[in-house]
Amino acid sequence: MVQLRISFFFLISSIATELFSQTGVEPRIYRNVIRKNQPGKKFVFDYSNGEIADNTRLKYLGDVTTKHGITYKVLTSIWVWGYSKRGTTRLLLFDDKNRYVGNFVLGMTHQAPTNVTASRLIFKLPKVSGCDINLKSEISFADGIPKKFFLECKNGDGDTVYFEPSK
Repeated sequence: MVQLRISFFFLISSIATELFSQTGVEPRIYRNVIRKNQPGKKFVFDYSNGEIADNTRLKYLGDVTTKHGITYKVLTSIWVWGYSKRGTTRLLLFDDKNRYVGNFVLGMTHQAPTNVTASRLIFKLPKVSGCDINLKSEISFADGIPKKFFLECKNGDGDTVYFEPSK
């Protein structure tokens, strides 16, 4: 009975991993997009299989620099996956040698930042989001990578977004 439970657990784990995890090619495609050094250009990598969506949409926004001269390369990643085509949006950070530093997981695909300045990320939410289109959020990297930030949507409501460092 115990062996049957263990076998069932591994079967379910394998199916879930296949259906709900990103493919193993992301680190390579992230670095390839950064190396192209084309801020603002969107790249789409489609691994879909029939009705099951699996595509990654990347955009290299550019670099932010701290007041201590540390530079981070900023990449947005929107992964569209599964039968229902759900989206997972992340803001990826790399160092000046294109090594992955960590990421912020954003709640919705429309929450990706629109551009960067010397030390700030600029977020302007689109009209379709239901948020106040006159709001603009700027997140400073002057003192380093923020551990968290608040992305306002409307009337003080929004999402707190946390940094997840690489392991």
